[in-house]
Amino acid sequence: MGTTRVTRIYANTEFTAAGNNPNARIFSREIGELSLSVQPTSIHKAGTDIILRWETGLPVVDDFSLIDGYVLTHEGGILSADSIRLENEDITTNATDTWENKLSLTTPMLVGGIYEIVWYSEISSDTVVANSSAAVRVVINEIEEFSDRQPNLPWLPVSGTNFVDVLDGDTITTEIDYRKAGPAANMAKIQKTRVSIKPLNS
Repeated sequence: MGTTRVTRIYANTEFTAAGNNPNARIFSREIGELSLSVQPTSIHKAGTDIILRWETGLPVVDDFSLIDGYVLTHEGGILSADSIRLENEDITTNATDTWENKLSLTTPMLVGGIYEIVWYSEISSDTVVANSSAAVRVVINEIEEFSDRQPNLPWLPVSGTNFVDVLDGDTITTEIDYRKAGPAANMAKIQKTRVSIKPLNS
């Protein structure tokens, strides 16, 4: 008969790596990745404390040691769900076959959900040698999501969109790179490069 419950309380001052500002949602995700004998039933913030409760199973001493370690390394931070935009309108050139970065955008830590990424740029190449072309690619979270290669034109618009599903505390990194494609004398050009990232309402 009876029910045994365990509650463990951490004051905000114990989260030194987080500057005494823990984030319960991120911390809960970190604890969920630990190999505990029993995961907490709930993790929430009350005042300045982070409270862990076990109601359907009891933790052991080793569980507390693992959690204590994460309290010290948890970086916390405020989660954002704001739209973010970055642009670089200038004309830049690249005369090599190596990808050169034109624009990079990394978000702050995000509220979990689906985010839309929209990009735009204009590319061209010179006409020093026939069959010259410029190549452009978009890389999202280190994965090449889009790549295109276009022939010589005055200025060619290149655009697209994608969707990324993130967890609380994740970030999104987007970059647009470009290079020449063709004979050595050619040169790739890029301008009006823009990226926007915005949350989608569920």
